[in-house]
Amino acid sequence: AVVSTQSTGINLLTWNPCGVLKGIELWYWDKISFSCITQFLHCHGQNLVELDLGWCLNVGLHDILPNIAGACPKLVVLILTAHHETTDAGLIDLSRGCLFLQQL
Repeated sequence: AVVSTQSTGINLLTWNPCGVLKGIELWYWDKISFSCITQFLHCHGQNLVELDLGWCLNVGLHDILPNIAGACPKLVVLILTAHHETTDAGLIDLSRGCLFLQQL
């Protein structure tokens, strides 16, 4: 099936999981929404060890780090290229919630 939009693609992953997802690269999915990523993290975050949200500019309009910290306790690698809304509070949340984080 052809996926017509980025949000449709992530919704397909969220609601039709194909086993345990340990990593996902959403690099330059610039049209994906903050709420869509938040829902995805709620469904798959427990097992994620790698998450690439680089250049996902709609996600960068909000501080996504508290959501990641609460949903992804096993995260080792987090890529946030071009995110300009990261806050000190978000980084503190990340340091408390993602104890295995090695690369940011």
